[in-house]
Amino acid sequence: MRAFVVSFFVLGFLGVGVEIIHTAVGDHCKKRAVGIIDWTFQGHSSLWMFPIYGSLAIFFPLGYRIVSEWFLPIRACFYAAGIMIFEYCAGYVLHRYIGVRPWQYTDGWHLNGYVRLDYFPRWMIFGVFVEWFFLTFFPSLL
Repeated sequence: MRAFVVSFFVLGFLGVGVEIIHTAVGDHCKKRAVGIIDWTFQGHSSLWMFPIYGSLAIFFPLGYRIVSEWFLPIRACFYAAGIMIFEYCAGYVLHRYIGVRPWQYTDGWHLNGYVRLDYFPRWMIFGVFVEWFFLTFFPSLL
């Protein structure tokens, strides 16, 4: 139980941190593309994202038990699909029942602003990173 609680908090902080870095670099690249040079690298996230990323402590081990013997690229696709389904559902629930939208995609191939299909490769990489994280630091949870 202790390992689960620790992994929930670590994944929550890690996820929010990665998101802040991702948005900082993405915003920097968008500005550079139009000739604006801004070295502040200001990223952003929402406190709602902490429990969403922390919930990987619950759902990742369940998925890993299904795919642990699969070839790595296939596992990565499974992780990305699972993350995107969860992202869509979490975004929909937050919007519909609480009235908040911590994220709303307007660029790229998005579904109702809740999930971007063109982020699939990024979620593949993130999923493999989470697998490595669990195997390295919390193998007892798998």
